[in-house]
Amino acid sequence: MGIHVDDFIVTYNSARFRDAIIEMLKATFELTVTENPTVFLSMQIERDLGRGYIKLHQTGYIRDLLEKFGMQDCNPAPTPMITGFKLQDPKAVIQTEEDTHLQYQSACGSFIWLRLTRPDVAFAVGVLCRYMTKFTQHEWALVKRVLRYLQGTADKGLIFQSGRSNGDVKPKLECWTDSDFAGRSFDSRSTYGYVVKWGGCTIAFRSAVERRVATSTCEAESYALQHACKQVQWLRDFLRELDL
Repeated sequence: MGIHVDDFIVTYNSARFRDAIIEMLKATFELTVTENPTVFLSMQIERDLGRGYIKLHQTGYIRDLLEKFGMQDCNPAPTPMITGFKLQDPKAVIQTEEDTHLQYQSACGSFIWLRLTRPDVAFAVGVLCRYMTKFTQHEWALVKRVLRYLQGTADKGLIFQSGRSNGDVKPKLECWTDSDFAGRSFDSRSTYGYVVKWGGCTIAFRSAVERRVATSTCEAESYALQHACKQVQWLRDFLRELDL
């Protein structure tokens, strides 16, 4: 049972047990039960039980975002950020009165929620959030770049397939990590990222700035591996709880 505030979604392998739990909750709370939901917390759910296929995406949410920020007719961009783009030190940003009226914080907050199903924008969103307290037209242009990228990739999302669908008899837990070295020129900190897959399906990912300053590429990569190992260890324990 995955719970967020007053919404929750349930998966089960025993309808009898599920019904018993729901009846117990109804004795205390007022519930509305939806069988086979197609939307949950702005995430759209597509299923094909015959093929053992589930896709989570936020196409409707993205369309609403584009309209909210007046970008519904924009031309799509091939990437969420420009490769090799140099960013200024957030502490050195000089903000004008005109800049304060930009919907920058609203856009970043929306992007944070979008990351639920879009690991491909995780790095760009992390970069944009560094300028939440001070932002200018320069950073706003980066926001619009992400929106342009979403225009062309609105239907992308996370796909989950059962073992009989993807050919894995015994699903494996796999992880990839990476890090740039001193990618932030103004303080020499590195940005790391990792993706964890279970049976070929993405179940965890992250992109963040390393708190320590690495003195070599090897050290930067080791820090990324350290963060990923913590996540993998937690997932291993969780999968054991599920008898997987």
